[in-house]
Amino acid sequence: MTQPLDPAGVPSTDVSRWAAVVVNYNAGAHLRPCVESVLADTSAGPVDLVVVDNGSSDGSLDSSFDGDGIRLFQVGPGTEQAYDVAIQANGKLVIAGGVNIDPVRGTDFLAARFNTDGSLDTSFDADGKVTTAIGASHDRAYSVAIQSDGRILAAGFSNNGSNNDFALARYRPNGSLDTLFDADGKVTTAIGSSDDA
Repeated sequence: MTQPLDPAGVPSTDVSRWAAVVVNYNAGAHLRPCVESVLADTSAGPVDLVVVDNGSSDGSLDSSFDGDGIRLFQVGPGTEQAYDVAIQANGKLVIAGGVNIDPVRGTDFLAARFNTDGSLDTSFDADGKVTTAIGASHDRAYSVAIQSDGRILAAGFSNNGSNNDFALARYRPNGSLDTLFDADGKVTTAIGSSDDA
């Protein structure tokens, strides 16, 4: 049985975690207490936190984003981590990371898109979030980019059973895999003979 990995790649025993995105806009001295309170609330399991700054000049949280500047969401029964965020031309936020959907198989790529008000964008894979199994074992996206045509690229790794290969997935603006990209929307590449990503 394969255990889920924490961000450092160490086997984790956590079975339920939450991911939180804090959009910071002029929070000043209030940002630290906010972050600390989010991290301290473990009532639904441990929290993985991303703080995004929205052009702050004095630091207050942007209350137009989910009412208080913070958006919590859970994808599956296991661990989720967000590693990168990109802002589309229309202001929507796209995050990329990893999610432990199956404790035996391991992690999958995670992509989620939020509207400017912090709600999940239901025009993206019907519920605002998509998970993608790249290979047969652990997969994780560490970077995300938005193409000029709105297609979304997520880059990271896929474990081939002995080491990590570079992995890339491309999504259409609606969240489906782009089958014009390597026929199935995803590709892995072994660059060297050991971990590539």
